[in-house]
Amino acid sequence: LIQAFALMGADEHAYSAINLLHEVAGFGSAHEAFVGESCRIDGGADAIAKAVAADLGGEIVHLDSPVTRIGMTPDERVSVHVGDDIRVADAVVVALPVNALRDVALDVPLTGEAREVLSHGHVGRVDKVWIATDAFDCSVHSYGWPEGVESYGIQGSAGVAVTGFACSTEPREDAVSRTVAALTERHETFRTHGSMWHDWV
Repeated sequence: LIQAFALMGADEHAYSAINLLHEVAGFGSAHEAFVGESCRIDGGADAIAKAVAADLGGEIVHLDSPVTRIGMTPDERVSVHVGDDIRVADAVVVALPVNALRDVALDVPLTGEAREVLSHGHVGRVDKVWIATDAFDCSVHSYGWPEGVESYGIQGSAGVAVTGFACSTEPREDAVSRTVAALTERHETFRTHGSMWHDWV
C-alpha cells in the first residue's frame, strides 16, 4: 500500500487495480516502478520555478497574485482576473494540478470531457507537510500506513526539517497533527519546535 501510494497519491479505495497496473506498466516492470532509481532536483521542484523567474526578471514575475477567474473578452482574447485587476492576453498557459484548478472560475470553452474531469477531480490527494525538529536522524526514511506514509529529514542551518506525506482527508489542517502523531509513536526521540506548515497538496 505504501508503494502504491507513491505511484497513485491516494489510498487504495480511491483507484482501481487497473489504474495501478497502468502506472506500473509505464515503468516497464513492478521492480522499476517501486524500487528503481529516481532523480531528485537539487533544491526541490521550487528551484525550477525560481530559475525560470530569475531569467525572466522581477518586472515580469508576479508572486502572491492568486488568479480567481479566467474568461474571454468580446474580441476573443483571454482575460485573467487577479483580485480586482484584469489582465488580457492572446493566450494563457495554465499549469495547475486538476484538484487546484477547480478553485479557479473557468469561463472559457471546455470540452465535455474536460469539464467532467474538473468536476470529479484527480484521485491523487496528498498532503506534504514540513515539521521543524532537532531530534531526527536525516539518514532515516520512515514509512508507515495509513498515517505518516513517508517521512525523511533535511538538515538546515536552523536545525532539521522533516517532511511527511499523508493521504489528504478533511479537515485538511489535520494533516500536520496526524503526521506528528505518527512520527512520535514511531520514533521515541522525535520532538517538534511547533513550527509546522503545508507545502503542497
